Amino acid sequence: PIRVLFISSYHPFDRENLFRMLDRFGQEITWCHVEHPAAERFFDPALAEDFDVFLFYDAFAGRKIVTGADGRRQTTYPPPSAKLQADLKRLLTNGDKGFVMFHHALASWCHSWPAGVNGSNAYVEMMGGAADWGMKLENLRGVTYPNSGYRQGTEQRVTVVDKNHPVTAGVDDY
Repeated sequence: PIRVLFISSYHPFDRENLFRMLDRFGQEITWCHVEHPAAERFFDPALAEDFDVFLFYDAFAGRKIVTGADGRRQTTYPPPSAKLQADLKRLLTNGDKGFVMFHHALASWCHSWPAGVNGSNAYVEMMGGAADWGMKLENLRGVTYPNSGYRQGTEQRVTVVDKNHPVTAGVDDY
């Protein structure tokens, strides 16, 4: 079977139904779940041997919220440890693991992972994108982007452009 490590943090999700969906893959895909920061231990290639795929739904991995002496909460983005950086790089360069990023994973490590070969955030480069709802994103391939502007509860209209495509067949505008 394909062995999946499902990694989550911060963002709530419908655990019961997502886990039920993963269970329905049957014996062809097995999985287990771990949350940050414990998940970071599995980036060690020796511990990752038991998995073929890393499935991320881990918003804001790397973010720390601390309460100061004055009682105020402050958000910080410390860089990942040198070991974590090296472990993930080894996993990626070994070429024997799959990495799948779900939705909110785009908000993980997007402010603090050190630059990679092109000078941009190496973790963001691995994901292929980044998002933050409250802070600008700096130095993504030399460009600074404003926060996403997302506002909860904002109505949107989705128009299905190609209703004959296999992915959208039978899907109406909504």
